[in-house]
Amino acid sequence: MTQEVAEQLEHYLRDSLGRPVVLKSVGELGSPETQGMKEFGYGRPLEIVYEQDGVEGRAVLSFVRPDRYGHQFLWDRAGDILFQYEASARMDRHARPLGVGYVDERGRLVPMKAPKDFFLLREKVPGREYFRDLERIKGGDFRPEDEKLARSCARWLARVHAVKADAPDLYLRSIRQLIGHPECILGLVDTYPHPYDLFSPERFQAFEKRLVDWRWKLRNYVHRLAAEGS
Repeated sequence: MTQEVAEQLEHYLRDSLGRPVVLKSVGELGSPETQGMKEFGYGRPLEIVYEQDGVEGRAVLSFVRPDRYGHQFLWDRAGDILFQYEASARMDRHARPLGVGYVDERGRLVPMKAPKDFFLLREKVPGREYFRDLERIKGGDFRPEDEKLARSCARWLARVHAVKADAPDLYLRSIRQLIGHPECILGLVDTYPHPYDLFSPERFQAFEKRLVDWRWKLRNYVHRLAAEGS
């Protein structure tokens, strides 16, 4: 293990545990004498031995490996780690979480202390809500600039989908999420009241059964996956 990695781990433990920590050893779980690590990655969990206030402590540092089981993206792995962090703290007789964090672009371990919720800050760009245009058009006020905007959006979508990716597993995931994700088809179905006067439960059931047929039809088009989604 390089001195830089050791210092990063020691710094992270100090920030997470709240008091000075002396790092004693680091190695793969089950083989604590192995210390050939040069940087953090997605290998086996690491067993960490440290000393704090004269008392030896042991911890396990683990990552979620990118794989085909819904962990392809950064936000997948973040969600899985945060689930483990919260669930293990609440579950009886489970190993207690000592800290959670992320590895930044410079390879540093950055702790998140007692995370409760998350936010995103981004730039503000000029514009207006598109639903206002749709409401106007719905009322019969269709303008030449509406067609111009529609064409511009279509060209943007064409550019986004122009470059294809060879990732069948990710394509199948996209189809699965199109059907079952809370913000996609079945999620929207569940937002309707039950029963719904304008669409009977029987029609909803028939509709959902057809989704299965479409899922198996779309499986044959893995070449359609756009690189922007991979």
